[in-house]
Amino acid sequence: MWLLGLSLAHELLEAPLPASVLASIREDTVVARLARQVQAKLFASEPDSPGAPARFLFRLRSYDNFVDGLRQCLRVATQPTEDDWRAFPLPPWATPLHAALRPLGLVKRHRLGLR
Repeated sequence: MWLLGLSLAHELLEAPLPASVLASIREDTVVARLARQVQAKLFASEPDSPGAPARFLFRLRSYDNFVDGLRQCLRVATQPTEDDWRAFPLPPWATPLHAALRPLGLVKRHRLGLR
């Protein structure tokens, strides 16, 4: 993830990077592919919001290993946002249930992201 961010900063903002970091970026084919995806989305003539499966795969691939990527995906799927708090108002004693309700809200909102 760090290399992806640094790669984008270098390519898009011409941020200077040490030679060793640039070499690491160039050697990592996953970073190069993800950076191309981000740039394509940023500069697309018609913005398109990727579906849930595409966002899930992007997040999964942006980590060094599968376990870290999966852990982040699970965190995003279960960590309530302000929208979740508003959509499912609960009494204070029941607020831990928001983590269980978040996946239901995501499915309702995105219909699994299948278009």
